[in-house]
Order: sequence, then C-alpha cells, then structure tokens
Amino acid sequence: MPKIKSSLKSKISNWIAPYNENKEVFSSDGKIIYCLVCEKFVSTEKKYLLDHHSKTIQHINALQRNKERKQQIFITSQHTGKSIPDESTLRKNYIPNIYKSVMDQIISDIGNNYVYIIVDETTDPRGLSIANLLTGKLDGTPSKSYLVACKELESTNYETICQFINSSLKIFPGIEQKVLLLISDAGTYMIKAAKTLKIFFPKLIHITCMAHAVNRVLEKIRELYPDINKLINNGKKAFLKAPSRINKYRKEMPGIPLPPETIISRWGTWLNAALFYANNFEKFKNVIESLTDDALSVEKLKLLVQDNAVKCDLAFIKLHLSELCTNLKNLEESNSELLKSMDIFRKIEDILTNIPGP
Repeated sequence: MPKIKSSLKSKISNWIAPYNENKEVFSSDGKIIYCLVCEKFVSTEKKYLLDHHSKTIQHINALQRNKERKQQIFITSQHTGKSIPDESTLRKNYIPNIYKSVMDQIISDIGNNYVYIIVDETTDPRGLSIANLLTGKLDGTPSKSYLVACKELESTNYETICQFINSSLKIFPGIEQKVLLLISDAGTYMIKAAKTLKIFFPKLIHITCMAHAVNRVLEKIRELYPDINKLINNGKKAFLKAPSRINKYRKEMPGIPLPPETIISRWGTWLNAALFYANNFEKFKNVIESLTDDALSVEKLKLLVQDNAVKCDLAFIKLHLSELCTNLKNLEESNSELLKSMDIFRKIEDILTNIPGP
C-alpha cells in the first residue's frame, strides 16, 4: 500500500503536541507556528527548526520567566491569605464591569463637545489584522485621546473599517452630529471608508496623518537604494548568532553597537540604519574584509563594501537626508500643537525640495 502524504496542518499538529503536553507553548492555524512565550513566529519548513527554537537561550529564559510569574502569584496568594481569581473568572465577572466604568468616564468627559476620531489598522505578532479606534473632544484645548475599541478584522477593506467605526461609536449618544474629524493613514481603503462614513457623519472632515506621509517618502527612498538595502539586511544577518564575528567586530569597533535592525512598522529605522553605515563605513569595511568564513551574508557584504557606488550613496544620504529622522520623531510627538506640526512638515518639505538632482 502506498504511503499517504500527510498534510502540513497534521504535520504541524504532531510537531507541537509534545511541547504542549503540560501547557500551551506553541499555537498554530495549520500554516504557521507561533511561540506564545517568546511571542515570535517559528519556521514550518522543517521540524528541526522548531526543535532548535525550543532549545535556544531566549526560549528557555522565557519559559523560566513564565514559571516564576506563576510561582509569584502562588506566593502572593499564600501570604495575603486571599485567593486570586482564575483568568476565566476575571474575564467573565470583573472585566465587563471595569470596561463599563471606564467607558462611562469617557462619555462623561466628552460630554456634548464635538469630537475627533483616529482609526488605524495594524498586524499583531500572530499576523492578525487589528483595528484600533481612539476619540477625544474638540473644545479648543489639548485633548486626551481615549482608546474606545480594539478589534480583530477578518479582512482589511473599507467595508470592515466602516462597520468597525460605526459599531464602536454607538455607545456615544448623538454622536452622528458630533464627529468633526477623522484622522487616518493615506491607505486607499481608508480614504474610501472616510467617503462612505460621511453618509452617517455629515460634518466629518477626513485628514491623513502627516507622519505617515513622511514614512511613505522614506519607503520610496529605500526603493531607490537597493544596494544599501542589501548592505543593511546582510549586515544584521552576518552578526546574528555569530560569537566569533561579534568578538572581531567589538575588537575593531569598540564602543560602537552592532549593526541596527530595521523594522518596517517603526518609521525611520531604515534611514537610521543607513546613517549608521554612513558614519562607520570604513571601520565596518575593515571588519568585513578581515572575516575568513564563507557565510553567504559575509560574501555579499564583501562585494558591497568594495563597491564605491555604495559608499557614495551613503554619503549622499548622510548629507541630504539625515535630518528627516529627527523631524519625523518630532512630528510623532503626542499633544503637539498644529502650528508646530505644520512648521516641522515645512522643514521636511524644504529638505526634500533642496535635494540635488532631477
């Protein structure tokens, strides 16, 4: 009888089962594996990658911290003489009352004032789409923003965003005539959602986030410099879990941190990484050329650091774009006055306008 090939879902289920005997450590939807204690994804390409992750120092330490937290709860209960409710008890009997109390305070604070709403969609560590809605009052003074809703979306489009906003604002009496501003990113589905919402909120004005606009400029800059992008990506890989290379790096570049990692969801990290290489190019080049192993990332780096065009591009970025990061950080400050934000945006516009070239 021919051997029946098992599906990926059943394979993953068999792989994680031994680790979940006492408690759930790994979860899966049949396509990906997510480590609950480390809060990170694990490759499903081969089983040994899961086994390797479970033996890493980070995973072992995370398990230990989890165990210590449980012991701390037990000790606290033992010494206070009071039992700590179970998680399900807290969720069913306490959280609804706390939620109602907080929402009543928010409704009371907003009162009959006009309001603004801020909506954003992001991806959590498990890859799920999460929508967040904040609101605050418009009374001529700096206002505190309240998070009023946070919900998982099955799909991200203008319809689900509209439904999310409408259902979340129903707790506010007479809200239809009070919403004046909607602030969001400049995504196509957000713009379409704003146009649809004007049917329900006739006074609504939609404005897009200036910081998000600057981030899109930074994304375009990254596209224009593919070789620097390779330098940044391989620079991080070359010193990841490589003690001998790290020792050589620290010997040649004392006091200088390891190459930074870029995180797409954190605006400006790519440009900061490019500036790191611009400021330390010659020293970093010496380190890479002194490495003798034949790792793929090292081989790629050796070619890149010898390319004079890469050095020139880094110098160009440092000379003309270095102030973008500082201005973006200032633009992201909370409770910043509109006039101040507009001044910062004009500075960014001047920086981009004065860049030489076509």
